[in-house]
Amino acid sequence: MEHPSYEELFNHLEGVSSPDAARRMEDHLQLCPQCAAELAGWRRSVKRLRHYEWPQGQPAIRSAWSAMALKWAAVAALVLGLGFGLGRASAPSPAALKESIVSEVRQQLRQTLRADLLQAIQQSQDRYQGTVLEALARLQEQHAADYLSLRRDLETAVSVADTDLKQKSRLLSELTATVLAKTVPAQ
Repeated sequence: MEHPSYEELFNHLEGVSSPDAARRMEDHLQLCPQCAAELAGWRRSVKRLRHYEWPQGQPAIRSAWSAMALKWAAVAALVLGLGFGLGRASAPSPAALKESIVSEVRQQLRQTLRADLLQAIQQSQDRYQGTVLEALARLQEQHAADYLSLRRDLETAVSVADTDLKQKSRLLSELTATVLAKTVPAQ
């Protein structure tokens, strides 16, 4: 069973439904005790509200408050109008305002560009210094490697020359002994 919406129930309560919708609603209410109870509760509420004695307001107080609120609204509008008018009158001309803004933007742009340029120069110097230090470190490493290589070569040459000198000295001693043995008669 499909129940009607609250809007459809309310329209039936107020009597503004079409005749066809009113007939369908009556048929549904005879078959559905839940919707019939809901509508009956609404009818009781409406009946009580119609017979309720509502308190009468005090119109004199309302009109006094209304008059005071109207006066304050007029004063606020006057103050706002004066403030707006004085603000417009004391505002600089559009040309002077434009020149002021252009001047300020140029100054800020110069400061920003100067700061960016100094930062770029510092970064460039840092990179250059890093490159020079790396090249110097490589040069020192190569110098140390060349020094060790030359020292080994020199030590090898000295060792070979010493061995060769000793061998030549021994051969010279043998040759001298042989020559002396041949020149000196045997005794």
